[in-house]
Amino acid sequence: MFQIRYVFFAFTSLVFGDWVFEENKALTLSSERNLPILAVFLTEEGCCWSDQLKTELLQKPEFIKEISQEMVLWQVFLKQKKEIRNKYRVQEYPLILLLDPKGREFARLNFIPLDHKLLKELLSSLIEDFSTICSLIETDFDEEEWQRMYQKASRFSIPHFKEGILREGLKKEKGCFFHLEKYAQLLQEKGSDHPHVLKCKKKILRKDKTHQLGANAHIASIEFHDRDRKGRSFDKAIEPLLEYLHKAVFTEPQYRWEIELLLGQFLYRKNHLEKAREYLLLAYQHAPVSFKPQLQEIYQLEDLGRP
Repeated sequence: MFQIRYVFFAFTSLVFGDWVFEENKALTLSSERNLPILAVFLTEEGCCWSDQLKTELLQKPEFIKEISQEMVLWQVFLKQKKEIRNKYRVQEYPLILLLDPKGREFARLNFIPLDHKLLKELLSSLIEDFSTICSLIETDFDEEEWQRMYQKASRFSIPHFKEGILREGLKKEKGCFFHLEKYAQLLQEKGSDHPHVLKCKKKILRKDKTHQLGANAHIASIEFHDRDRKGRSFDKAIEPLLEYLHKAVFTEPQYRWEIELLLGQFLYRKNHLEKAREYLLLAYQHAPVSFKPQLQEIYQLEDLGRP
């Protein structure tokens, strides 16, 4: 299924070290310890953000000691490293990359929290997700598990896993999660009138003949977000949501509240407060009991602009 094979990271080490400053040294240590590489790209001078990152985080002994148990620490100064800059596609700095022991990037952080505990939690969660996907990628297809894997893969900067999981999902799923993801991609890339988009939409609707998967509601939501993202007019953007409420809602009543909530949120964002209130109240009325307290807490009537 996947042509690329990734190393399964171990998260413990009996030793911890300091920063290394050469690529070969980082790759060697990573391979020997079976650990990912934390690569931090900085400039030597003239960048206040690089200076702040070094002094407030990277040079702290507690950060080095804690993080080096799970990663090889490689610090790269870019002034005379044009080949490294090109190899790792570094266009701005400071920048953090997570690399596997072969030097292949799997995550990229442009925003870097200066709190060492927050950064460690973020990095560890990315590595754990990557390791989990690596370990599960050759297992038998479990629809719910692969959906979770796909969502985890969305965090990575490389597309290989997400694309591969999507391909497998399209072939094997009984539901329509992956087909909806494919529909959203095609819609964004090709537009609503393209034959491939129309074919994908028809296939999704055929897969949900009993109206238990919410295909119409999900398609309406996808089309709404696509139009909103592309800057369509207000009336054009909400058209799929209104069409759902006027037609498909009778065959998928269990999804009605989600569309009403989405419509109310959009109207509120566009400052149509009265109409927003109307749809938010409808969403509350039609929502499952378990969701009502949350909706009531978030969308207090006094917060919707009414005296």
